[in-house]
Amino acid sequence: MPVSQEVTALYALVNGSANLFSPSDWQHIEFELDERATALGLPGRVEGYAIDGLRIVGHLLDHEALPSGWHAYSVGEDETDEFEPYMPLHAGEEPVDGENGSYLSVVRIMAQVRVNHRLDFVTTVDLSAAINADLVCCIPQDDWGFTGETLETDVRHHLEQATPHGSELDAATLFDPYDPADPLHGAVPDGGTAIR
Repeated sequence: MPVSQEVTALYALVNGSANLFSPSDWQHIEFELDERATALGLPGRVEGYAIDGLRIVGHLLDHEALPSGWHAYSVGEDETDEFEPYMPLHAGEEPVDGENGSYLSVVRIMAQVRVNHRLDFVTTVDLSAAINADLVCCIPQDDWGFTGETLETDVRHHLEQATPHGSELDAATLFDPYDPADPLHGAVPDGGTAIR
């Protein structure tokens, strides 16, 4: 994900809060959208950050504010009727989930998921119109996933590229660990909006 002012603002929020884990816990995630969503003007790929399996919407962000330009969504996961065997099934062999294959799954991006919750994520893309039109549902398991990067590595790579010789001052300022004695802890970033 390109490191923008929005990404560095998210980094500052996460790094400055004891409630939001560490920037290294926020994994870079991508979703490929189909032509129905792109017809609405959405990009073909939506990128963001998630903590695998945890609820951000209505939990982690209860007492925090997302920086301006960020949106939080939930992802639900459902199995399909399509079975993918690990090896070709023998004649008469019945599909047994987890034993000789697995049912493929799809995910659905929603404002909030109560049942079959997979994860929550934050992104700079406003998906509310696509969610209302039910256009970000049934995303196949091959069309979404984690990139192997995190919020911390994305920002660190950006700093290394922006300052080839390294800027110890910038890195030290940006990567200072959370300090509960810091009087600025808990301050809402300018332009932030509370998530309830």
